[in-house]
Amino acid sequence: MIKILMIGPDSAKPGGTTISFKYLKDDLECNPKVSIIVITSSDIRGAGYNAPQKYMKLLIKIVKLAKDCDIISFHAMPTALPYIGWFLPVISKYFKKPLIYRAFGGLYYADLLWPSRIIARYMLKKSDLVLLQTKELMNRAFKEKFINVDYFPTARPMSMMKNHEIKACKRFVYIGHLKVAKGLQYLVEAAEKLPDDAFVDVYGPWYDLPKETFKFRKKIQYKGVLNAGDVLNTLCTYHALVFPSFMEEEGYSGIIMEAYSVGIPVIATKWKALPEIVEDGKTGVLIEPRSDEDILRAMNMLYHDSDYYMKLRDGVMSERIKYSQQRQTEKFVRICNDMTIRN
Repeated sequence: MIKILMIGPDSAKPGGTTISFKYLKDDLECNPKVSIIVITSSDIRGAGYNAPQKYMKLLIKIVKLAKDCDIISFHAMPTALPYIGWFLPVISKYFKKPLIYRAFGGLYYADLLWPSRIIARYMLKKSDLVLLQTKELMNRAFKEKFINVDYFPTARPMSMMKNHEIKACKRFVYIGHLKVAKGLQYLVEAAEKLPDDAFVDVYGPWYDLPKETFKFRKKIQYKGVLNAGDVLNTLCTYHALVFPSFMEEEGYSGIIMEAYSVGIPVIATKWKALPEIVEDGKTGVLIEPRSDEDILRAMNMLYHDSDYYMKLRDGVMSERIKYSQQRQTEKFVRICNDMTIRN
């Protein structure tokens, strides 16, 4: 049995990285060939005056538990690397344990500011394997001659839920963080021009989006924050997901995988790595960033052309296996097995 130390954002706070970490953790817990030890790294941020104390406790806990494991794995966005990215390679080398870094999001280490960039590069070079979320990140790593990288996309459990009766696309939804860079202000403008029986609902926690964004709007409404366990059931009540993001650190968004899980197509921007997972004309419609006209064009296309809409739904069902959580968990276990044997 392989004993894996998993350091990552194990918390109840909503967010794509937290959910991605949880799905992998839960799958591994059910695997009889694997034993995991989990250390949460998400308690430091927002801890205020207690942050230094929590930080030291985290480092001490890693030292205590690392010596008894076979693999050390760190699951975090590159922005988290300056906190313990310098520390993990040292512990890995001292205890002679292979180190895996799984990078969340679409941000590359070189996009960070100095000195964070220096620490992040050190972590990438010293890790035995770096798991990158997008093909774009893989290409950037290869250009810098990194050979210790592998493709590990965002994944979700593939649900059997699907409404076979839907023939027309009238109910659109956005689920995610309420940030300006998510393109929601453009979505609001587009929604107001939809046909009378079409509408958009929005779910998610507030960040920097102005509070008045949805006030006095007839075709788009804010519906609150969903619990993680309610996302799939909620998605099943809609016909298409709209994801107009132009956020700099955008990677493979988990909500797109969850939309695929229940068989609904996605309208997404031609931004960063999003075109890697939303295939225009096959699993969704690609639109220009920061364009309410293009958002409206895409929604109207799905509304008026039911044959095209059903074609996209069929495309989703045929392509979604690529992002199956079971598939990615099996790959992670194989990687850990191989590294343990080589070590």
